[in-house]
Amino acid sequence: SDIRTLANRGEDLYAAGCHYNYSDKNKMTSVVLFTAKFAKSGELIESKILADETSGTSFSDMAFDADGSLYVMKHTGDPVTDADAGIQENMPLSGYIDSADNTEDGEGTAGDGASPAETKNSMVKYDVDGKIVFDTELTKEAMGLDTDGYYVSAVRFLEGKGVLVADSSGVSLFSSDDGSFIKRTYEIYSPEFYITGSGRLFLNEEESLREVNIDTGEVSKELELNSDIKNNLYNLK
Repeated sequence: SDIRTLANRGEDLYAAGCHYNYSDKNKMTSVVLFTAKFAKSGELIESKILADETSGTSFSDMAFDADGSLYVMKHTGDPVTDADAGIQENMPLSGYIDSADNTEDGEGTAGDGASPAETKNSMVKYDVDGKIVFDTELTKEAMGLDTDGYYVSAVRFLEGKGVLVADSSGVSLFSSDDGSFIKRTYEIYSPEFYITGSGRLFLNEEESLREVNIDTGEVSKELELNSDIKNNLYNLK
C-alpha cells in the first residue's frame, strides 16, 4: 500500500492512499483507493474503499479538507503497451494531457517507443462517507489554459478559498463545493507549492520561496533562506 496524504482532524489522524493488486505474472491488475481513520493511540477506527479500478486508471496526488473530505487526482486512459518503456503495461501515463508527441507520466518522459496514451485527468471529491461529490475533468478549457501538451501534478485544499490544482505552467483555483473553475491564480513553469496550517500559499521558484496572495495574484519578494533550507526545499513537498 502507498499512503499519499495525512491530516489531523481533532484528535484523529486521517490517511489516504492506494493499494495495488498484481497477477501471478507480476502485472498490475487493479488499484484500490482507500481512506483510514486512526485514534491518537494509533488504533484503527475505520477504513473505507473509495474506488477499485482495473486496467487504465491510476490515482496520484490527494488532499483532505477541514471536514475530512478527500480531493484526488484521477487519471484514466488507454493502457500503455510497450513494456520497454519502463511503465506498467496496464496503467495510463498519469497526468499528461493532449499531446501525442511527448508523453510524460508526471515523473519523467516515457522511453523511446512508448505508446502515447490519451489520458483523461480529473479531480474527484469524496465526502467523509466515501461518496463522490463531484468529478471534474481537467481539460485545458477547465484549467483556464490555451495550450496543449501540459500535465497536472498536484492538488491542495486552501481553507476559505477552494482547491488549488497545479499543472506544468501554473496554478488554478477550483470551488470545493462543486469543482467549478474559479480563476487562474499564478503562471509559473512546473510549480511546486506549499500551504501552511494558517492557509498561506508559498511557491518554490528555483530554490526560493515566494508567498502568493490568492485573491490578487500578487507575489512577494523572495524570502531570505539559509543555504541548508534552500538545498532541501524539495523535502517540503
